[in-house]
Amino acid sequence: METSSTRATGSPPTPEEHWQSLFANSPDYILTVDRHGRITELNRAAPGSRKEDFIGCLVTDLAPKRDRDRVRALLDRVLTTGAAEIYEGVFTDAEGRPAHYESRFVPVCRDGAATSFLVVTRDVTAHLRAQEALVASEERFRALIEKSADAICLFDAQGIIRYANPATKRVLDYDSSGLSGFNGWNLIHPDDYPAVGAFQAQLMSRPGEALECPSYRLRHRDGSWRWIETIATNLLDLASVGAIVATYRDVTERVRLEERLRQAQKMEAIGLLAGGVAHDFNNLLTVILGFAEQAALDLGPRHPVARDLDCVRQAAETGADLTRKLLSFARRQIRVTTPFDLSATLRNFGGLVRRMVGEDVVVEIDAPALPLPVQGDQGQLQQLLLNLATNARQAMPAGGRLSFSARPLGAACCELTVSDSGIGMDDQTRSRIFEPFFTTRPGGTGLGMSVVFGVVQDHHGSIEIDSAVGRGTTVRVELPLCEPLPPSALDPTTVKLGGSETLLLAEDEPLVRDLVAQSLRRLGYEILTAADGQEAVELFTRQKESVALVVLDVIMPRVGGLEAFRRILQLRPGCKAVFISGYTADASEIAELVANGQAALLPKPFVANDLAARVRELLATSAAEVAAPPP
Repeated sequence: METSSTRATGSPPTPEEHWQSLFANSPDYILTVDRHGRITELNRAAPGSRKEDFIGCLVTDLAPKRDRDRVRALLDRVLTTGAAEIYEGVFTDAEGRPAHYESRFVPVCRDGAATSFLVVTRDVTAHLRAQEALVASEERFRALIEKSADAICLFDAQGIIRYANPATKRVLDYDSSGLSGFNGWNLIHPDDYPAVGAFQAQLMSRPGEALECPSYRLRHRDGSWRWIETIATNLLDLASVGAIVATYRDVTERVRLEERLRQAQKMEAIGLLAGGVAHDFNNLLTVILGFAEQAALDLGPRHPVARDLDCVRQAAETGADLTRKLLSFARRQIRVTTPFDLSATLRNFGGLVRRMVGEDVVVEIDAPALPLPVQGDQGQLQQLLLNLATNARQAMPAGGRLSFSARPLGAACCELTVSDSGIGMDDQTRSRIFEPFFTTRPGGTGLGMSVVFGVVQDHHGSIEIDSAVGRGTTVRVELPLCEPLPPSALDPTTVKLGGSETLLLAEDEPLVRDLVAQSLRRLGYEILTAADGQEAVELFTRQKESVALVVLDVIMPRVGGLEAFRRILQLRPGCKAVFISGYTADASEIAELVANGQAALLPKPFVANDLAARVRELLATSAAEVAAPPP
């Protein structure tokens, strides 16, 4: 069996990019209008005018004077009810004839309230004139609809197609002659029968009126379903026509775009929910992990409850991993980019992955001795490796071989490869592998590979997956290389964790505050504690000469950690901070402080040694800066 390959390079098209494509290429006039009725953007202007002439104008001014009050009232209703409405206007074209336009005012809602509008205007003159032509002459009608760009069909009362114009071939790929005598109901998706049936009942009760049917699906000749908009008129009683006349327009791409937009809005809502829950949940996990760790150290490995404490720790780490996945998927983690050695990261990952996958999986690590410098978030790259290792383990229920390798690809980029000897994937599974919440594993979250794809995007890389059923899976990730790594100011293997300095700790959650204070006091530090940022600033003001470093939770009542640190820097510009956080919206500013060496970031949940290492590193760099001679 040949191996199939899927390659996704850079960012996939976003809902915004799909919208821009639809906006630019739509045959209709599309305007964006603010809640006050002023035009903010339009896709094209009428012949002989410029788009710039309409920006900032009131949309009501585009209607004939006799209709402006009606359009203003329509705008007010749409703002109030949140329901779309249609305005039909009659204008005079360049030849002095009436031109009919149908404008759909669609509200754009946020938090349940309409904040602006999309106005989609369609020239329906041809459709209305076609109906007039039907009344005047059947021959003239036939000539007109033969040339129509839209598909037009004539039906009898039972839905039998009497005539289909040539454009039907373009919309549904059926020859117009082949549809004659065919029952149109056989083309309708079964799920859409009720809606189309209700529309037909309207047509039969309102002869002579042009009515629009809500979007529904028709079967294309290739077996796929196309979303269709229909405008139809019951002319059964008109002797010259004696049929229901229906005009069809394929709106499949628009429906897909709307669905993607709804999906994007759903993902945004999930992200907001994940961020709010993560803040509290990570506080709880920090307490569970921290006190379990301290209890295990106090009791020793031979104590009867040591194994129970280890189970508590593993459960908390599992919860922390799920929270990280949610936050990473929702793009609500703080991303701190620094240069790091991908080779060293991969070598250090070996011990962890061997413990994770178990003894029945042979793990191979192949990383070059020379460094592969990558600019990025090392924590995110480690999460990528963990997700790929987890997927590979699930694909090898009876054991197998799992290989990790890294190698340079010229001077500009490197390749990270993860291969397993598992069951592999078929084409359908592989095509959906990056979809959020798509999983083939019972109980799985479906976030693992979407997080992997997001990490690759964040690092300006590309990802390729080769897989076939029974032949395992290989994932190749290409990442850009950065400048050679600078000499490290500290050797992490020799950094001591304890000290005697005075630290100021601000944390609003009492259990977390007690845990962190206790952990640092065990290492010899003097600890001043505050319940929020305001209290921290007041404490620092009184004892700024004795405080060597501040440890601040980011999200706190009254004054948050970031604002507290801004005020502390005004009191002593050289002060440094360790930010601890389970979730924050201030990611960019904290990342800048970290990049400048003014701060370190420790995501919750964490263990005592991680906090101690961040504190010691910042204290050491502060001491080095004080000792350095002025330039």
